[in-house]
Amino acid sequence: AKGFIEHQFDMKWLHREILNSRTYQLSWIPNSTNRQDERNFSRAVPRRLPAEIAWDIMMQASLSTEKNSEFVTALDKRALSIPGSGLRQRNRNPADYALTVFGRSIRESNCDCDRSDEPSLLQTIFVQNDGQVLSMLDAQDGWLAETCKQNGLQFTRKSSDDAAAAQQARARTQLKTRFKEQLKKLEDQLAAAEQKQSARQIESLKTQIRKLRDQAIARGVIEADPQQDSQPADAPAAPAATAPAQLNTDTIITDAWLRTLSRLPTDAELQTARTWISESKDPVEGIRGVLWALLNTREFIVNH
Repeated sequence: AKGFIEHQFDMKWLHREILNSRTYQLSWIPNSTNRQDERNFSRAVPRRLPAEIAWDIMMQASLSTEKNSEFVTALDKRALSIPGSGLRQRNRNPADYALTVFGRSIRESNCDCDRSDEPSLLQTIFVQNDGQVLSMLDAQDGWLAETCKQNGLQFTRKSSDDAAAAQQARARTQLKTRFKEQLKKLEDQLAAAEQKQSARQIESLKTQIRKLRDQAIARGVIEADPQQDSQPADAPAAPAATAPAQLNTDTIITDAWLRTLSRLPTDAELQTARTWISESKDPVEGIRGVLWALLNTREFIVNH
């Protein structure tokens, strides 16, 4: 306390003093003399991270570099800024369920004793299989999408929450195909009418084409760009992006370890991750699997 006052309440100095202290740097691995000790600071006691911290680190591990930078200045991005955890306020924020799973205080008493830092089976299932976590991995502003863009990979989503969006995309594609078929048929009829120089038929067909375009634009099938919309129905599709011949796997793996475990992978871990990505049918699927596995390690969720 005296040093804190002498340094004019400098929080950076205080953090440095604590982190450099012997007590803080003690190993969590017990020996025969302190195996049963959890009170006298003879060793570090592994404990699960608090609910708000657990949610924030999952967000930061899965978000892109640009989005991660917002956590430094924007406090409203953090779970600590989410107000209310009681039953009446629950489900008003996407993070509410996750915070409840990880034992956040419901703040219905003047005591923080209702907070729980104990691990549970529900927490394990949530991180492994919950749609909210899987959607974080597949977010368009996530690290996986960013990595795919940097390495020339075609980003494909897999999370269960995107099933409805994928179904809508398929329906939109089918609708667009039908529209193109109808448009081509009308354009063929218009070309024939122009050869016959039938003014009435030409005007009628132009009106039908215009109405068909307006309907497609209103339903979001096409953009309001006549040049883009008038592509022939049999136009070849754009070639799908393929994996680069030389994928920088080691850099990707190292980045995944640093953003989750804050350390470099060991040689054995690096080789295991390399093998997993190379043997996956899709490199994106392999990278997603590596990040998912790191989020589900004890080292990630436990302060040790």
